[in-house]
Amino acid sequence: MYSKAESTRGCERPLSARILDVELWDVRPEGIRALSLDYPKSQAHIEGHELLIAGWVLAEEANSIITLEVLHKGFLLKNCKVNIPRAGVAAAYVLEESKGNKFGFHCKLSMIGLDRVFDLDIQIRMQNGLCDEKKVKIGRVKAEKTSSFATAPAFQPVRVTALGRSGTTLLMQILTAHEQVLTTNFYPYEVKPAQYWLHFFHVASAPADFDNSAHPRTFATNIYKIGHNPFNHPHYTRQYPSTQRIENYYSNHVVNSLANFCISQINDYYHLIAEEENKPNAKYFAEKFKPNKLTAVCDDLYVGTKELVLTRDFRDMLCSARAFNMKRNNQGFGRAKVNDDFEWVDFIAQGTSRRLLEHWQGRKGLSLHVKYEDLVLNTESEVRRILDYLQLENSDASVARITETVFSERSALAIHKTSNSPAHSVGRWRRDMSDELKAYCQVKFSDSLKGFNYEL
Repeated sequence: MYSKAESTRGCERPLSARILDVELWDVRPEGIRALSLDYPKSQAHIEGHELLIAGWVLAEEANSIITLEVLHKGFLLKNCKVNIPRAGVAAAYVLEESKGNKFGFHCKLSMIGLDRVFDLDIQIRMQNGLCDEKKVKIGRVKAEKTSSFATAPAFQPVRVTALGRSGTTLLMQILTAHEQVLTTNFYPYEVKPAQYWLHFFHVASAPADFDNSAHPRTFATNIYKIGHNPFNHPHYTRQYPSTQRIENYYSNHVVNSLANFCISQINDYYHLIAEEENKPNAKYFAEKFKPNKLTAVCDDLYVGTKELVLTRDFRDMLCSARAFNMKRNNQGFGRAKVNDDFEWVDFIAQGTSRRLLEHWQGRKGLSLHVKYEDLVLNTESEVRRILDYLQLENSDASVARITETVFSERSALAIHKTSNSPAHSVGRWRRDMSDELKAYCQVKFSDSLKGFNYEL
């Protein structure tokens, strides 16, 4: 029970942050007369997982501003209306009453799911004329956070962070062949219960957002979604005599309780898998991950997460995806979103391969980089290196047994492969691509290939 003693003592928050820098662009953007980013302040210490973004912006033309947007790694994290009265701004700039004085913005976002050190870009979405829109970046917030959730995991996660057609099925088979690693153990290893609960925690613990998530008057009518708790909002919390106590309840007690609930669900599921797979001494569970917010949520809730960042020459990956699409007569892996293979290269190079490289660069020293090429050409030595990283038993007999199991005719690789042999799958881009596409890939994938030590 959440007692008065808990709420009034100097309780430790499960997450805190220090604002390293707040940068407001010196050059005034076109269409903006004046602006201010009031919160957060540089070098401020934030107790709790909620970060306040507040300030005001005055446009050259009335009613041209649509929303303020907060982005993380290029992805929209939060948008909020610029509609809060700021009488002081109106007075300072001698504005007519008819133009109103709603120039302020005020929003809270959760730092759960952001990297340990993160940047937030602040931009204004504006409308020029009747239809044309533009987005103007006005500043950046840089911060460092610390997580200290008091959870009790029964198993530690092994994240297999990778892109499609880069060997994830092979690596998952290697992991599940070990008696101390749990997976759902059936092709294509895409059952991800831990990630559902990580996502649930990320959403359910976030501060209220009436515009983008659950609304206090309508949330009960949506029988398919939960959303943020709409009553974790200043409109409600400030009504109580003990406002600080209510805020502590949401930012400390609720967040910790949700964290423990979600970890308990993951524990229970993988206890069941351990029984099903007859692995009483299991130490880890393994799931496929993408380089997205859930990796950071995982790091928030688990201490010392193990991660295998799996890569494959992006040109071979593209060839494999193209062949697999033909095999199953389905345009997957982003191909349906573009018109031709050149646009497909752009789609991967500007999005997923770049994000994977950024993810790896931020976790060097913590994660283990595994190359598909090493897995298929030097399997035993690579299996031993992986088991050594995971601090699991890696005797010659164990490594040989795992290797034999993975490459047997009964394994999932027989279904999943698009080459005659594992060795034939390495460097296939030299055979399968036109000279024009090869040259295009060399330019577009240059940074990602170099970043993961592949030859151009």
